[in-house]
Amino acid sequence: MPRRRHLLGFAALCVVAACTPSAPKVADHPTAAGVAAIDGARLAGAHPVGLRAADGPDGPLWLFYPASSDASAGSAAPLPPDYVISLARRFGGQAAADLIAARGPVAWDAPPLAGRHPLLIFTPGASMGGQGYRALLAGIASHGYVVAALDPLGSPPVSDQRYADAADALGRAARTLAAQGSLDGVAFDRGCLVAIGHSIGGAAAVLALTRSPVPLVAAINLDGDYSGAAKASAPARPILYVTGSDPTEAERSVRRRAADWALVAGDNPAAHRVELGNLRHLDFHDAALLPAVTIPSGLRHRRFGPLGGARALASIDAEVSAFLKTVTAACAANSQARG
Repeated sequence: MPRRRHLLGFAALCVVAACTPSAPKVADHPTAAGVAAIDGARLAGAHPVGLRAADGPDGPLWLFYPASSDASAGSAAPLPPDYVISLARRFGGQAAADLIAARGPVAWDAPPLAGRHPLLIFTPGASMGGQGYRALLAGIASHGYVVAALDPLGSPPVSDQRYADAADALGRAARTLAAQGSLDGVAFDRGCLVAIGHSIGGAAAVLALTRSPVPLVAAINLDGDYSGAAKASAPARPILYVTGSDPTEAERSVRRRAADWALVAGDNPAAHRVELGNLRHLDFHDAALLPAVTIPSGLRHRRFGPLGGARALASIDAEVSAFLKTVTAACAANSQARG
C-alpha cells in the first residue's frame, strides 16, 4: 500500500455531508481551538507516535506505533461521506468540522521505533470508527505498544449479534497479525496480543478471550456494558474493566452493571474493575477534547463528564498503561523461558 495519501479537501467533505438528504450540516470551517485541542493532546509515554493505514483480514485498519521521530511523511486517507455524516449527527456540525480537520497527536508514516512491541487490537464503539480515538490510542502507543485499530472509518450499529461478530473480527485480526509478525513495516511481538475496545467493542474484547483462534494474553473493556454472548463469556485471563462513576445514574442501572460484571469476572482473580469518578461514556473519544461550546448541550448531556477531555484521557491512560505493564511483563518472562 502506498504510504503517501492525499487528504480530501475539507470543503469537499462539507459539501458531500451537506448535500446528503436529512444530513446535519457540517460547519464551513473548523475552529482553531478545537483542532489544536486534538492535535496537541498530551502523550504520557516516552515515544512519539506514528500512524499508518494498512489492510487487515476484514478491511482497512490503522496502526498506531512507537516512532523513532515525529517527522510526518504522509497524510490521512479521505473520510467516507457516511462517516462524516455520522460525526455530525453524534456531535453536531461544528464538532464534526473540527474532528475532520484535526490530524491527532500523531505523525503519519513516521519511521517506526526499532524492535518488536506488544500488540493491542482495538475495536471501536457501535457506529463509531477507530479514527475517533486518536488521542487515546496514540497515548497507549507512546508507552511502547503497537495498536491496530479495526473499523477505523466506521463500524456497524449495536445489536446482540454484534458482540459476537466484533469478537470474531478481532480474533481473525489476531490470527492474521500473529502469523505475520509485522504489518506495513511495523513489527510487533506475535506472542503478546491484547484485545481492547470501547463500549460494545470493549465487551467484545473480553469475549474474544474465549473465541480467538490464537491466544490473547488479556483484554481491556473501556466502559462497555455486557450483553449477548459477552455476558456469559467468563474468561480466565487478565481483564481490565474501566467504567465511570456517575452520581446521576439510576440505581437499577448501577445494580445491573455490577451483576453483569460479577457474571463475567466470576472467580477470576485477574479480573479488575476500575471506576473513575465523573467519567462519562464518550470521554474516551477525541470529541471529549473539544471546547464545550463546540458541541450542542443536548448532545453533550450525560455523554461527557465534568473532568474535561484532557484530564479524563490522562486518568484512562494511567489505568491502562499500569495494567499493560503488568501483563506485558508476563509476556516477556514467558518469552525468556521459551528462549
